[in-house]
Amino acid sequence: MRFRILILLSLLFSQNTFALTELEKEKLKQALDTLEVAKQIIREAKKESSETDPVRLKYERLLFDIGEVQSAVKRHVVSPSRVPRELKELHLDYK
Repeated sequence: MRFRILILLSLLFSQNTFALTELEKEKLKQALDTLEVAKQIIREAKKESSETDPVRLKYERLLFDIGEVQSAVKRHVVSPSRVPRELKELHLDYK
């Protein structure tokens, strides 16, 4: 999961041009939809977790990171830019 997030972010911010093609916009919107579904599944998994589990996933950190990636993708789709934008530091550690 961490690797996929890093790849997605590097693809988003390494564009040589700031104009998006329609196909690129479509694919990024699909990625946003997929991330939203992933967040819903993660919320459902959190509900099924137990406080007594010896190893617990830090669901809130994971949801935060996915939300930050979503925000970055949305900003890029709405207003592409060659200049890197501020991104809150991701946790990337969910254990």
